[in-house]
Amino acid sequence: MSVVGYGMAISMGRLFALKYGYRVDSNQELLALGLSNGVGGLFQCFAVSCSMSRSLVQESTGGKTQVQPCPPALLLPLY
Repeated sequence: MSVVGYGMAISMGRLFALKYGYRVDSNQELLALGLSNGVGGLFQCFAVSCSMSRSLVQESTGGKTQVQPCPPALLLPLY
């Protein structure tokens, strides 16, 4: 499961890196995923990975920051 999650995160990162012209360091991504999941495991958090559908929708609607998904996330419990 961790290999699939890592593969998804790298493929999404490389997809956007190719589109916007920046470089993705796969070692740094692996370290970030490992640390966030390891520390999160100590506090009973959900596992961290990428969300392909939400990332692609955010990018296609013109989202530029990580703050853009917050309003829909706050409205989601109301449905």
